[in-house]
Amino acid sequence: MRRARVFAAVALAAILGFAAACGSRTMQTSAGDVARPDSATVLIVDNQALLDMTIYLLEGGSVRRRLGTASGLKKTRIPIASTIVGNGRELQFVADPVASRGNSVSQRIFVRRGDEVMLTIMR
Repeated sequence: MRRARVFAAVALAAILGFAAACGSRTMQTSAGDVARPDSATVLIVDNQALLDMTIYLLEGGSVRRRLGTASGLKKTRIPIASTIVGNGRELQFVADPVASRGNSVSQRIFVRRGDEVMLTIMR
């Protein structure tokens, strides 16, 4: 069964667009391996901007938890700990450009353990 949800994003920086979509539970990676439903939850960041972005999980609307860095013009896989996701919960992400001002915040998206969440950062 394939689940897909697309969310419009809230752009806080004029130069950045931000979108999140929850993909299927299985996905082929660039290395050719296939993620299984019982595997860890993964955030896949498609950074189409030139700048590297620090990716945060926004908790409670104000507390940031750093997840990793997404290089400019690349796709990056960032694992999300199962202790964060639990049996499923709404998550919200922040993309903060490295060495620059402004950030973008996604809308909330419901994520379950084993999901792969796709986050696209527009130019």
